[in-house]
Amino acid sequence: MLAVFAAAFILIVPLASALPASLPSPTAYWKMDGNAIDSSGNGHDGTLQGNTYCTAAGMAGQACGFDGNGDYIDISGLLGSPTSGTISAWANLILPDTFGGAVLTIADAFSLFIDNPGYSTTGAFYDGTTWRYVPLSTYYNYAGAGWHHFVFVIDSASHVQKIYVDGVMKGATAHSGQPTYAPPGAPLSTKIGSHISTSTFDFNGKIDDVVFWNTPLTDQQVLEIYNSYKPTSDSVSSGTFSAGDSATIRMNFTSPLGNGVTAYACKTDAFTTSCTGGEWCHASNSTFNQSACGYTTTQAGTFDYYSFTCDGVTGFCSPSSFHSQFTASEPAPPEQPPAAPSSGSTPGFDASLATVLFAAVLIGILPHMKKLTLKF
Repeated sequence: MLAVFAAAFILIVPLASALPASLPSPTAYWKMDGNAIDSSGNGHDGTLQGNTYCTAAGMAGQACGFDGNGDYIDISGLLGSPTSGTISAWANLILPDTFGGAVLTIADAFSLFIDNPGYSTTGAFYDGTTWRYVPLSTYYNYAGAGWHHFVFVIDSASHVQKIYVDGVMKGATAHSGQPTYAPPGAPLSTKIGSHISTSTFDFNGKIDDVVFWNTPLTDQQVLEIYNSYKPTSDSVSSGTFSAGDSATIRMNFTSPLGNGVTAYACKTDAFTTSCTGGEWCHASNSTFNQSACGYTTTQAGTFDYYSFTCDGVTGFCSPSSFHSQFTASEPAPPEQPPAAPSSGSTPGFDASLATVLFAAVLIGILPHMKKLTLKF
């Protein structure tokens, strides 16, 4: 028996221009899609230096690549010399320099570094007397770990500084000072991919979608940025079948950026890049696919049904979401066919009934047979 279990998966990968609508307007926004133009409209355009190029495959669209040897993007000015603000960027560090890799530095007064040997990934600011650091609470190196989302927030009004990785706050401090734009020996400009005044922070890898706000973002806003880059899925499905039925799960999905996508159907909401608690099926394609794969119920019971999708390049997976239930009941007992007639008997003739009738005939005729014998 074949039962059809229909599910529709739709993948939506955000384009390079997408920032959550709930966020305030950025002070500067470098999408890195082939250049370092500021998409905020505020004119903070960057100039590529060294061997920097902006045609590498990025988190969304293209990214800028740096070889760790004098490559950076130069931006004139100090973005308004902010005393509070937020740096957000996607980064894929290959190897750290002597003191890590600089993502964005504003006159060495407001900076974000990855894999600094003393502080791990850290935000830093100069308060007019010394440099204050905001490291991860747990030391971790991100070189060779692929794409990650990094955010550094300074809220000088509340004297709070925070560092986030992949939407989660990983460290916080309560320094009382605020960024002061007169650090010793630092040029009054802004750089992406290098330190303002030293070559020991040169970035080796790729950086994408660098954004600066002159206001501190909240925990929820930081999480919204991270989640806006993750594929999402939606499905409508239901079904009731018997154990042993073959259920066909149909998948429809697309990847607008052509990164490739894999859609999964699971009996659990736990996953990494595959179902870890009972996979039903999955299907993949580079850009678009309408596919089907099967799952045979092995036992009776009701299973929660979850689905999620994963982007083929970044590996980011959507949160699995509950859609319906898959119910498999015990199969009904088969109907028993009528007994086949015995060999040599006439169809429709009951042999046991013939035996009884034959005995009755014998009882009735035996006395007459005896009389006939005496006469002979």
